[in-house]
Parts: sequence; C-alpha cells; structure tokens
Amino acid sequence: MDDRFLDAAAAHEMMQRGEAMRSMLSDCERDVLRRYMRGDATAQIAVALRVSPNTVFTYIHRILRKLHVSTRNEAMAICRKYDLV
Repeated sequence: MDDRFLDAAAAHEMMQRGEAMRSMLSDCERDVLRRYMRGDATAQIAVALRVSPNTVFTYIHRILRKLHVSTRNEAMAICRKYDLV
C-alpha cells in the first residue's frame, strides 16, 4: 500500500504515532539520526557534536531501543515514514 493515499483515519493514526515517537527521542538523538540519514559517518558525527564515537554509538543504541528496531537502517526507515527528524 502506498502511504501517500491513506484514508483519513489511517492518516490520523499515523500522525499520532509519529508525534509519540518524536517525543520519545531527544534532540541529540534526532540530530544523530538526521546526520546518518544525510550520509555522515560516525566519526564525522562525533566531531560535529564534539563527542567521542562511542557516545554516538550510545545514542544509536538508545534510539534503536526506543524505536524497537535492531539496525540503524530500520531506524532511518521509521524516521522517513513518520517524519521524525
């Protein structure tokens, strides 16, 4: 099914789910996801945020847990679907 052609009830539910997910993620977590989505490497993200690469990985692990996914690519797909970043 193409998500662009939802009925009103499904679109409303999708918006609510997106808002709930967006509020679960911290600003730093959303920033890390945004940077990965545009193709930045972990080292680049760490430099830009002035943290260690291990801290970036900690953010990712928290994001994965909060979004109930197991990979960074799955997290990015959810972000695209629900417009989280």
